[in-house]
Amino acid sequence: MIYSVRDRKFYLNRVSHKEYDGPIDLVDTSSGFPQMSLFQGFPLSDIPQSRLEQVSSITNSQHIVESPSGESFVVYWCNEYLNREEIEPSRAKEPPYQSSITKKPTGFVVFRQDPEQKMSCYTEDIGDLCIFLGSNEAFCVSATEYPGLKPNSVYFADLDTGFGFYDLSSKTLHAVINPPPFYCTTSGWPLSSKI
Repeated sequence: MIYSVRDRKFYLNRVSHKEYDGPIDLVDTSSGFPQMSLFQGFPLSDIPQSRLEQVSSITNSQHIVESPSGESFVVYWCNEYLNREEIEPSRAKEPPYQSSITKKPTGFVVFRQDPEQKMSCYTEDIGDLCIFLGSNEAFCVSATEYPGLKPNSVYFADLDTGFGFYDLSSKTLHAVINPPPFYCTTSGWPLSSKI
């Protein structure tokens, strides 16, 4: 779910690549509750074949995010699932309640929503923006407002994948901490202008 400042409503993610049929309003705004709609993605366009395979994979998750200027993006977080013991033998003796399967990020694919053309345009350039994805939230900030952030990047945080960022122009993953050195129940992003 995201809140669109531009539209002044909440959007629930709806995974669909069908023809655009417009947002579907879910709440009668006369009740005083903020308007809520299903987010309708547009058909994907201009995507290289190698990226299409990533987007089509069942091991990715789709996120919607709005930039400070009101642009909407659809971001695919692409992962591969691996046996934890094969990649981290030292973690083989983890508690029995922890899964033996872990995920490893393979990349991110970003589409800029174009409401006038009713298309989602593949992009490797989001300019000065940084997109942040966690297991429970997604948001976007300008890198110039937060020194130390790398523009044109997707930052990610997850218990399995750790913390890192993906440079969209070079298609390079950078692990910051993998896996996190502590148990965390959420993947929150503490941001201040002093990063």
